[in-house]
Amino acid sequence: MAEIGKESQFRDALATFLAKVSESNAHWYSLKPLSKSIPCLSDALGISYDNMMIYFQCCGIAVDKGKAQGIRFYAEKFTSFLVVSSLESVCEHITHYVAGS
Repeated sequence: MAEIGKESQFRDALATFLAKVSESNAHWYSLKPLSKSIPCLSDALGISYDNMMIYFQCCGIAVDKGKAQGIRFYAEKFTSFLVVSSLESVCEHITHYVAGS
């Protein structure tokens, strides 16, 4: 039971952050660090990419698949999180693959 409560707290904190960020001018963030000209969500959160993925794991939207695969982000869980948190009107998850990344 305690794990569900913690997951809920992490999700609430992320939802609050995303809601506040949505009040600024239109923008988007990359999930993975790509280049200096493309902002990364971990930079906006003020944490490293690895810590962001651990945070997503605590939110239940990423799963640690072990040393071979690392932490895997689940886009469908993130989209569900946006809907459950009533954020779909202010935050959208899109998938765009960059060649060579």
